[in-house]
Amino acid sequence: MATRFAEGRTLDYTPGSAVSAGDEVVVGDTLGFANCDIAAGALGALSIDGVWTVTKVAGAATVDGEIAYRADDGSGWQASAAGATAYGKFVGDQESADTTCNVLLIPGIASGGVMTVTADTTLTAADSGKTISSVGAAGAVAVTLPPAVPGLEFDFYVGAVQELRPTPDGTDVIGLPSTGVAGAAGAYIAADAIGETCRLKCVVAGVWSPMGYAGTWAAQP
Repeated sequence: MATRFAEGRTLDYTPGSAVSAGDEVVVGDTLGFANCDIAAGALGALSIDGVWTVTKVAGAATVDGEIAYRADDGSGWQASAAGATAYGKFVGDQESADTTCNVLLIPGIASGGVMTVTADTTLTAADSGKTISSVGAAGAVAVTLPPAVPGLEFDFYVGAVQELRPTPDGTDVIGLPSTGVAGAAGAYIAADAIGETCRLKCVVAGVWSPMGYAGTWAAQP
């Protein structure tokens, strides 16, 4: 038997220090917005769903329906998983010059989490939505994607000065991030500078399309 802990749209919250209405508050892997001012030690409530207009990290566009990441330092929201955590999806497109964006909060989306790989790894469809990080890798790491089925997506983060190689399965192909042009069947893309990122999503069966990237990603020679 279960008993209700809290209303689905709000989360009870007692802050250690005062928060103001509209403040972003992270509790575990959930982000909410303070409904009103909450004094230190007082019981209040956080809204954990709905669409919110928030600060966007400068210099990057956002695309409707794509995963929205909040920078872990609280500086704003972005399309890249680097140094950030997923808490929802973007609503509407925003240009790189825009200072705000609209985000639909999705409780639990952050639980997709980060998968750290330091050796060759094969992903499955169940890993979709995860950020694949190579922090700690001592050599090149090939990450084989599952068969490209529309709706699957992955973020890649280069965490070591070693090549991180997203690699398509079988006859699937990957678009080069800088051009979008697909490479040969089974050919990987690679980057080797810490902080470089790439998001790959399958929109058309058999094809992984780049939906955003940072740094220099090269095609398999």
